[in-house]
Amino acid sequence: MLLELLKRFFFSFFLFLSCFFYISSIRAENIKHSVGLYISQNGLNYFKNNLKEVVENNGFNIDEFFYAGTQIETEEQTLEEMVSDPEVQEQIAEVKGQLNRFFSGLDLDKHKFQVDIEGVAFSANWEKISLDFYKPQITEEEEPYDVLVYAWIEATDIKISVDKIHARDLNHKFLGDVGVDGLKIEQVDSSDKLRIGLPLKFGKDESGKFKLVVSKPVSNMNDVKFDADFTSPLKLPEIKILINDHEVSLNLEEVEKLVVEKEPMILEKIQSSLQGFLENQAPQMITEKAESALEGGLFEVTQMNPPGAPEGKFVPKFLWKLGLEELNFVGDNLHLGLGATVEDPSRGVVPFPSKYTALDYPNIDKSEVSDYDITLALNQGLVNRMIQLSALRGYFKKMDLDGGESIGIEGMPVVTFKGKGNNKPATLSLEIIYEVTGWQKAFVRNPIHINFDMNLSFPIDPATGRIKMVASGIDMDTVYLDDKYIRLFKSKVRKSVREQIKEMQKDINGMEIADEIPVPSDLGGILLKKQKTEINENGYLMIYNNYLEL
Repeated sequence: MLLELLKRFFFSFFLFLSCFFYISSIRAENIKHSVGLYISQNGLNYFKNNLKEVVENNGFNIDEFFYAGTQIETEEQTLEEMVSDPEVQEQIAEVKGQLNRFFSGLDLDKHKFQVDIEGVAFSANWEKISLDFYKPQITEEEEPYDVLVYAWIEATDIKISVDKIHARDLNHKFLGDVGVDGLKIEQVDSSDKLRIGLPLKFGKDESGKFKLVVSKPVSNMNDVKFDADFTSPLKLPEIKILINDHEVSLNLEEVEKLVVEKEPMILEKIQSSLQGFLENQAPQMITEKAESALEGGLFEVTQMNPPGAPEGKFVPKFLWKLGLEELNFVGDNLHLGLGATVEDPSRGVVPFPSKYTALDYPNIDKSEVSDYDITLALNQGLVNRMIQLSALRGYFKKMDLDGGESIGIEGMPVVTFKGKGNNKPATLSLEIIYEVTGWQKAFVRNPIHINFDMNLSFPIDPATGRIKMVASGIDMDTVYLDDKYIRLFKSKVRKSVREQIKEMQKDINGMEIADEIPVPSDLGGILLKKQKTEINENGYLMIYNNYLEL
């Protein structure tokens, strides 16, 4: 049953590696490619050289762990069905045949084992834990996939101790418990280090759902040397034979000596079985588990504070879901495309016009993605969706100016990244409500509505690392007043309006629209340092990051 325990450990470890980069996901309905995550070759090298630190930063201690124990119950089977080694099967059949031939009342045909395992401790020196990412290298007969991930581990000083392993046959309770206490298995100093490599292929099936296929791993399990020890005596059934009132009993001490003598062979059989498990069973088991998890629709639901909500007042939070839509390579960069839905639970379904979102991918050729470790590409649609829902709550009805005045805002402000960049700033389109006073009000129909675009910048605060949305002026070419608000002297009224808007420049320039754009400061336990922001012409705010060196 120690073999079963070891199989479970290896299976759990590789399942963790295979699912490590899966962000809890749900298929996005509203905003496709709301966030693009691009990891450069330099960024990918981090997972090759620093994966152990990443694992530990996510709360996993793999140098050592303790497991209180479990109880395992097998299905009813013959002994021959429980082992795959033909030689062992033949020996079992021969022994059973002799017992059934010369003894009656045993009926040792089928067995149902129950195993108690208590106090399992594991430790190892992980000399290497890495993930290498490769573009698809599809052979002629191979199913297509998008990303090949090669997981590799190397370990020395492996130690396993188990306080108790006791087993019993529920079909033959008279046999009692068989087992061992204080079992210790340790890798010897002169042994080769354990090496295991596991290829993982990520792609999509014909229906567009993610799938993970685990290929046959490589391992030197059979070449690693171990020693074993246990606390005497072994737990064995007491066997007595009565011959004409003379009692003969099994010498348990000699049985224990035989077990000790056969220890190398027993360990060799365990290692051989583990090697077979890794090569033949583990890939299929991990693949099936991953498919089951993905089929079930893993997703993360997060609450967020609505933009523009009044300070110091409790308001219902927005609900948003972020999910993985794509996992592939774009050029030499690993790309994760995330879709999002943002909803206001206090309202019904709110349609989101496609004109407010970026429908194309970022133009990577006109970016600096390859020069930084990780780049976040924020779709303007995600920002506009949040603004839309806040506007419907009335949070943007007015805008306070630095001079103490305030102006009313009609409808939904709209952020535009599309067609910007290359010295063209992003913009925030506004329709403000203005009350003309004095003798000039005779020439207009109050209140008048003025449309214009406010230029935006996204500076990084060096002290906090936050990305702010700051107004950098007004695009005077976009100032517009509809004829329906003008009674007389259209040209003069429009000129006066432009002069008024121009006067607002000094109050608007440098005004903080949002004190923080909500982007993560870490990714999967890796701390990020924001280096630069820029607007991509296809409708994205590009946020360039490097890993933070501690």
